[in-house]
Amino acid sequence: MSRILIADDDHTICSLFSLDCENKNDDTIVSAAGSGQEAIDAIDRLQPEVLVLDLRMSKGDGFEVLDHLKKIGSTMPVVVLTNYKNETYEARCKEYGVREYMIKHEHPISRIVDTVHSYLLA
Repeated sequence: MSRILIADDDHTICSLFSLDCENKNDDTIVSAAGSGQEAIDAIDRLQPEVLVLDLRMSKGDGFEVLDHLKKIGSTMPVVVLTNYKNETYEARCKEYGVREYMIKHEHPISRIVDTVHSYLLA
């Protein structure tokens, strides 16, 4: 049983991601967090194998989550899923070891799910 955490304050994205994962009909559990603090709490509690992370959220942004992962020494693959095509953000994410930096409107949800699942198989 694999665990994926999606941290995004856009409930539609979380629902579509979860639904597409369910349609793959595998043993993956998808949990959602709507803020940075919820993501940090869920990471500590659930210990997911992969994190899908939005950067701009209320109550703690994605960079605070990345700081937390660094503090706990996590090597969990992180896929950033954002609306911001921003070279500074992308460079900062690479410094944290983010595996993928994906712009929401540039990729269909099925491609995003396939990318995330590829890290479960690695």
